[in-house]
Amino acid sequence: MRNFVLNDQISDSPFSYHLFLLGEVRAAIENGNVRKYHFGFMRNVLEKTSTFLGYERWEELLPKTSDGTSDPYAERLTNYGVHSKHAGEEIEPIPQEIKNMLKVIYEHFINSGHTFMNAAETQPAQPTEAVI
Repeated sequence: MRNFVLNDQISDSPFSYHLFLLGEVRAAIENGNVRKYHFGFMRNVLEKTSTFLGYERWEELLPKTSDGTSDPYAERLTNYGVHSKHAGEEIEPIPQEIKNMLKVIYEHFINSGHTFMNAAETQPAQPTEAVI
């Protein structure tokens, strides 16, 4: 078993805003009011979480295909609207199929139980308890 020590860091910025972003994505999914910026919120959470847990790429947290690789469709949709060139693109109606895929990506993230990566491994390390 490995233990982690959590030390106060004066220069750290809090990660709690990711909970706000997840709440915004969940609410948009529940009320059917998904906008392109919700995909950006989801990607932001994936990026921050992958960095925190030690994954090399945020795409590793996406749903997988049958061969175990990140689903390229999910990856493409996570980038949906992130690189829009015109403000008008942000308010275009989003097809239901794409809204449904945000729900798939969100639920996969919430239910996957991602764990810390050990730098010497390519598989997630076993969960450990934190020592505070």
